[in-house]
Amino acid sequence: MNLWDEAIFRWKKVLGQDPRSAAAHNNLAVAYEKKGLWEDARKEYETALKLAPENAWVKLNFNKFKENLAPGKSAREDKKPPDEKK
Repeated sequence: MNLWDEAIFRWKKVLGQDPRSAAAHNNLAVAYEKKGLWEDARKEYETALKLAPENAWVKLNFNKFKENLAPGKSAREDKKPPDEKK
């Protein structure tokens, strides 16, 4: 049902009670990402990583986030002119 505004509200409430919760920062980042709030999402992922640098879920989510920000990267590389030296 795309209740991302509700999720953002709830994760902010959790962070008000426990600002050092890497999981809450990660989940807030996911909600921001789903809303298209890229800079807010990036900040939350970075905070989560600072709090829990070895957390596999945070690293996975942040890496996927960064990949999604550059969706045309491989398409641009495919459109390079062929190497004339071949």
